[in-house]
Amino acid sequence: MTWWEDLPEARRNKLTALLDSDRARACRDRAGGDVGFAAWLLVAEATCRRQYMVSIFDLADWCWRDAYDDNMPPADALQEAIESDDLPWGLPDGE
Repeated sequence: MTWWEDLPEARRNKLTALLDSDRARACRDRAGGDVGFAAWLLVAEATCRRQYMVSIFDLADWCWRDAYDDNMPPADALQEAIESDDLPWGLPDGE
């Protein structure tokens, strides 16, 4: 099963509704019509903005699709992407 399929139906419904918003446009565009991948990107994006105050799309190129296809949770993928980025702005204290 994929990350998307493993989510409870109520969570999938909430994410699907969020995907219709303007804030999810970059995730929809990047996912190329794959709702599960778009939702996964949206979770990674929200987590990144909350924790680091930047977009996942501001990070150096990283293989987001490969991580999704490998069934990696969005938070784990974000952590790997952050660790592999050169982060010219630096991590917040304690990271």
